[in-house]
Amino acid sequence: MADSTVNLRPVPAVDKAARVLRALADGGRPMGISELARGLNVSKGTLRDVLLTLAHFGFVVRDPDTRFRLGPELRSLADASAPVGRRLPIDKGAHAKVLAGRDEIGYDDQELFAGVRAAAAPIVDSRGRRIAVVMVVGFKERVDLRTLRRIGDRCLSAARALSQRIGAEAA
Repeated sequence: MADSTVNLRPVPAVDKAARVLRALADGGRPMGISELARGLNVSKGTLRDVLLTLAHFGFVVRDPDTRFRLGPELRSLADASAPVGRRLPIDKGAHAKVLAGRDEIGYDDQELFAGVRAAAAPIVDSRGRRIAVVMVVGFKERVDLRTLRRIGDRCLSAARALSQRIGAEAA
């Protein structure tokens, strides 16, 4: 499928709302309007309107001290997911199965996180060492086991291509 973001023209209000939600999720703590406005480089008035709209729909919660945080559903989702940069245990999950050298494609059916499935394949360097993985993660409700196998095959294909680009021999 072609990259659908190539010709993206962000909708300003949606862009601001998404940036606010990302900042609150990444911050991991309630934040005030002034702090958020400085971090996002937006006016406090506009930010206030965005936050109050998000609060109206339950995406954020306004605490009694007037700081904002993610609403319970988004907080739960953020806590249950594995965002970029989150450390994962090296001995569990799809990535562990391929880094340990046991499998060509590793699968995780809710081992690390309830409701989460993953597939991974190793990236190999010029010496044949498994140095990284290509991994795709999805929610159980959207990724059935047959789809997970197809994702695993695509991970393997991508990992092989990346491995060749860094000097590994063709498989």
